[in-house]
Amino acid sequence: MDKPVIAVVGDDAGLHPLTLELEGRYGAHYRIMSYATPQEALAELQRLQGEGAEVALVLADQSMPEMAGAEFLARVRELHPAARRVVLLSADDQPWLTGVVPPAALGQIDLYEVKPASWPDEQFHSGVTESLEEWWRERGGQYPLVTVIGSESSARVHEIRDLAARNNIPLEFRHAGSEEGQRVLRRVGLDQSAGPVVAVYTGVVLANPTNAQLAEALGVNVRPPTTTYDVVVVGAGPAGLAAAVYGASEGLRTLVLEREAVGGQAGTSSLIRNYLGFPHGVSGATLAFRAYRQAVMFGAQFAYGPATSLAGNRDLHAVGLADGSAVTARAVVIATGVSYRRLGVAELEPFAGTGVFYGASATEAGALAGKRAFLVAAVTRPARRPCTWPGSRGRSRSWSVRRPWRRACRST
Repeated sequence: MDKPVIAVVGDDAGLHPLTLELEGRYGAHYRIMSYATPQEALAELQRLQGEGAEVALVLADQSMPEMAGAEFLARVRELHPAARRVVLLSADDQPWLTGVVPPAALGQIDLYEVKPASWPDEQFHSGVTESLEEWWRERGGQYPLVTVIGSESSARVHEIRDLAARNNIPLEFRHAGSEEGQRVLRRVGLDQSAGPVVAVYTGVVLANPTNAQLAEALGVNVRPPTTTYDVVVVGAGPAGLAAAVYGASEGLRTLVLEREAVGGQAGTSSLIRNYLGFPHGVSGATLAFRAYRQAVMFGAQFAYGPATSLAGNRDLHAVGLADGSAVTARAVVIATGVSYRRLGVAELEPFAGTGVFYGASATEAGALAGKRAFLVAAVTRPARRPCTWPGSRGRSRSWSVRRPWRRACRST
């Protein structure tokens, strides 16, 4: 396989040393290409597109005279939409004054970095390596821990792929009718009638496993290590993970119960740009994995499976588990999030997960490549609540909750 490309564009004196630095750091695994003008770069990137070459990262100087870096990268997005795009600024540039902020808000660029004044500049390289990490994650270049053999139209296959993506587990899919899929099935002694077959990197092979069986095969706890805790957190979305970090960091014995995926619905997002502390944006899976590791390092324990009940037990709370057992805790944090509201069309329900998706993860992009997709949004009338305002003289009025910062009252 050819090396992925890192391209850098700029016409100032810093282009050559920047190219040498990139070559020294990343040349073993990437093809470093540099261009003095945006026109030259666009022509070459178009040629690479025609050849099917993979472009991982493009860095462009914002102050090029022929074309601003942000404008150039917007055009790069049309040629190589998966490539990460970085604008390079001078140390005295302000992003909102150099035309960087509007393209960033529109998703035309991914981030900006200040051009290094000397080497090594590890802050600059942290932005580069984060960008490359995101590119590889979206590309699916990690060694697969799980191989799924089944039908592409199977709802259960979709569920397994979705759970793997949301739990940051590298997965590869093989159609059961393909030559490679048949070869894998023969090797494990199963056929298509067994349902989705899951082969784990450890050598374990499961036929149509439950989520708990798959989690156990991957070495995940499905039962809490002990039965008594200071805090039990139900739900491992961003709120539940934050509660686990804060509880465990204060020395509290903390348990987190999660029935589907660490990260919750946030794990389905390919890019979260408005989470505090991540100016470059972060994928939902990466955010969840980092928060999980942070909680674990403070001593929080995790168990895969749902909480089924909550009851008082003297001074403690008893949380029931799916296997009939229970854990007790001095405090329980319920962070179960929300579930998607279905469209309510009976004819669509049999196709849920087999062509009709509610909040599908980025893994479905590959399965839908070249196919027609339709987006359906349900719009409801906003609720209205009673309110009063100065001068109303007690008359009944109501206000729309569409914009909580603006109480738009009207007479009733």
